[in-house]
Amino acid sequence: MAFLFGGRNRQRSNSDLCRSTKDLLLKIESNRDDRLTPRFEEDLARNLGQMKLTLQGTPGILEQHNQYSTVLTLKVEIETSPQQVYQLVHLLMSEDVLLPLASNIHRLPFETRKDAQVIFSSLFRYRPNVPGPPQDPPVLQYVVSNRPEIVSALCYGYDHRESAMPCGGILREALKHDSICAIVLYDEPTDTGRSRPLSVVDPNVRATGQGIFWKFFEWIDKGAFEVSADAFATFRVCIKYERASPRN
Repeated sequence: MAFLFGGRNRQRSNSDLCRSTKDLLLKIESNRDDRLTPRFEEDLARNLGQMKLTLQGTPGILEQHNQYSTVLTLKVEIETSPQQVYQLVHLLMSEDVLLPLASNIHRLPFETRKDAQVIFSSLFRYRPNVPGPPQDPPVLQYVVSNRPEIVSALCYGYDHRESAMPCGGILREALKHDSICAIVLYDEPTDTGRSRPLSVVDPNVRATGQGIFWKFFEWIDKGAFEVSADAFATFRVCIKYERASPRN
């Protein structure tokens, strides 16, 4: 009779949600088999679905009857809670959920991949409503300063047909910010395997051709049609930044 008390469908706190999601993603990474068990699929779908609703709101249905007894159905948006959105955004960063999520999008079921895309895209659009001039999205500073590997992980989504389009959609939203474009363009392999911080990048130094940007030529040339087309769309965004960026 668990359904009488909410059972497994009860709403979880943002803190529990982030910790649970990270634990699930790390367990997936430790399993070399890309196929998820039904329990993992259900738990991740529920967690990411709740995150999406917190960040984006819930579509509702409003029915009205006019004088001729005709039912008019209108779609309305239920507003999100600014406090809940702010808390979830910062917990996703402080709990380091975004890197394992970006790295494992190809392992998620179809609908859950779409939820992951909405979550990432919402983060790159979210700006706190505070007095003063508009601020950059908090996730932008987090990715640039602490986790540039997230951008690389999203790019490597083109290695898998399942994640090519959701990762491409996230990347094109993120690439609206010049610093994310710079991470892609000036990426170079390092001894530690971590992405180089932008603070040490010299754009006048000749590229080795081993960075993530150069992988796009392979994805465009050798990928399946939908992978190739999506990779080319993202590649064009990077090229536009390269042409517009000033040189010393």
